[in-house]
Amino acid sequence: RQIMKRIVYFDYLRIIAIFAVVFLHATAPTLYNFNSDYHSWMVGNIFDSLVRWCVPVFIMVSGALLLNTNREEKLTTFFKKRAAKVVLPFIIWSLIYYFYRQMRNEDLLSIKDFTKDFLNNDVYFHLWFMYMILGLYLVTPIFRAFVQKSKAEIIRYFLMLWFLLSFLPIFNHFTSLDMPNYAKAVGQYVGFFVLGYYLNTYGVNKRLRYVLYGLSIFGFLFTIVGTYFATLINGGQFDSIFYDYYRPNVILEAVGVYLFFQQMAKHKHPQPHKWLIRLSNATFGVYLLHPIIRNFFFQYIDIQSYTFFTVWLVTVLTVIISFTVIIIIRRIPILGKVFS
Repeated sequence: RQIMKRIVYFDYLRIIAIFAVVFLHATAPTLYNFNSDYHSWMVGNIFDSLVRWCVPVFIMVSGALLLNTNREEKLTTFFKKRAAKVVLPFIIWSLIYYFYRQMRNEDLLSIKDFTKDFLNNDVYFHLWFMYMILGLYLVTPIFRAFVQKSKAEIIRYFLMLWFLLSFLPIFNHFTSLDMPNYAKAVGQYVGFFVLGYYLNTYGVNKRLRYVLYGLSIFGFLFTIVGTYFATLINGGQFDSIFYDYYRPNVILEAVGVYLFFQQMAKHKHPQPHKWLIRLSNATFGVYLLHPIIRNFFFQYIDIQSYTFFTVWLVTVLTVIISFTVIIIIRRIPILGKVFS
């Protein structure tokens, strides 16, 4: 059996990305008060814009791992592994969040309603990620064959086409044009999947890396400024056109963050500390759990007041408690597999 060497920077990326996800979700409520509390809105906009890369980076890490040409396994083996790691926790957490939502809203429980919400991705806001990642798993064998048999030039062409198509929704949003969303044909999230594989397999030279760092900084600034003006033009109603993960500015953010940690890991010890591995392995469970913890702190901490500090406070507390709970759960044999 082939043993794959652990890639340290994937651990760093997972941990920093889950922190960014929690930070993003802690910031979210501030984005709808442009007219009533401009200062809070602006702080929220800056914070949120600086972490839009979080989900794309998670997908890029998954792509780098799952599309790796050194992995040889049968389709049945691949899907059995994915089902054990993702499908069962997905169903269990969907049930948990359905009960949680109904209790908070003081609504009745209904198998029919749960089934409808589950099939329509309406159980809880963050579970959309599970539907997306399951879709990526379904096409992984196809794209694994694609990258195995393609030269780097062909993969670069695919990525360039995918990147250029990310501009179309912006053109449609600000003009009277209604061009078809060709990006759906290429795959909004499949592009991140292949991008992670490409950067891990082929990398970039030093000059291009620094160019991409510069473009990444531009992406961060553009997200902040672009969202401000888009919301202003929209009469103060929050306009998230530049927040979508499949936007050129967010793609550039994700590339910059990915390359930074990839490069940083080259100067670290090749064997990661056991706590780094433990935290990295817990990130999936933290993603699933954190909204409950965040909502608890929202009851006692008003992030509309002193937003700069309170968002950080909610984020740090949520991250610490979520990691603690998941690490404990993972040490319990059966619960660890079911919940995280």
